[in-house]
Amino acid sequence: MTVSTGNSGSTPLGHFSIQNRGEWFYSEKYQQGAKWWVSFKDWGVYLFHSVPMDRNQNVLEEEAAQLGVPASHGCIRLETDNARWIYDNIPSGTPVFIHE
Repeated sequence: MTVSTGNSGSTPLGHFSIQNRGEWFYSEKYQQGAKWWVSFKDWGVYLFHSVPMDRNQNVLEEEAAQLGVPASHGCIRLETDNARWIYDNIPSGTPVFIHE
């Protein structure tokens, strides 16, 4: 899966585990949302989630085009279908290892 991690080392490195999850969120602060989020650190702060979307759940194409390079505020962005796969198939408690 092609992903984007955080700019300037903002994605935490280390050993974590899958925590909570949800179908949709929207951040007024960043004016972006995403589907199929799965938290791996701090119960909703650091997530696997779809590429960013506007408040109407339309993909922000300029953000989606950045998959493969650091682009987020610390979360791990994925294509929407891949985010859904993680949401549906990776159970809570699954270990997550993030390294350089």
